[in-house]
Amino acid sequence: AERGRMSQKVETSPEWKVLIVEDDPNASRVAIQGLETFARATGRTLRAPRVATTLRDAREAFAEMAFVDLVLLDLGLPDGWGHDFIERALQERPTVNVVVHTVFDDDANLFRALGLGASGYILKGTSPQEVADVLTDLDRGRPPLSAAVARRLLQTFREQEPPPKAPLTPKELEVVQYLARGLTNSETADCLGISAHTVSSHIKSVYRKLQVSSRAEMTGIAQRNGWVGR
Repeated sequence: AERGRMSQKVETSPEWKVLIVEDDPNASRVAIQGLETFARATGRTLRAPRVATTLRDAREAFAEMAFVDLVLLDLGLPDGWGHDFIERALQERPTVNVVVHTVFDDDANLFRALGLGASGYILKGTSPQEVADVLTDLDRGRPPLSAAVARRLLQTFREQEPPPKAPLTPKELEVVQYLARGLTNSETADCLGISAHTVSSHIKSVYRKLQVSSRAEMTGIAQRNGWVGR
């Protein structure tokens, strides 16, 4: 199954078939109301959702259902974690949409679920209309994320520091890139159309700027910072 996907348009069937994996009756009601609101707004025929309250029941229900358009999945279940269900479900049916519906808003659970292939991530506490809106996003091929999750993702990416820029001139960086590929000074000179003496001068400058004394150290720093390929 493809990993890390953010959304996949819901496949249509004569009746829209949904599996809700949730052990909290109140959360199940909100999910069902959201599904009904979504169905009315989109004109879909919604079969009464099947509800499983444990991981074991969810696996059995998923196997018994001939077709599943959507799984609304809680993560914290009485007999295990929903992440395990995501992985197995997508191995069996790569096109199914699994949208997490959970209280867990931490990065570890969020990124693990999305990394395993969850189509979206909704936090509990949202209204049925908000659930319907998120499902509409899914149906239209947009990332189905509740507002709080979307803000969290944006903040996470903003906080990530960009890789440091190489403190080298463009020509020095070219020299490093060729040397990192295993070329000799003479071969690098031929590739760049400069003399071997000029290549040596660039290498001395690079060593001084990076405070290294060997080609191995220079290449290691360049690779770790993304200036050259590994």
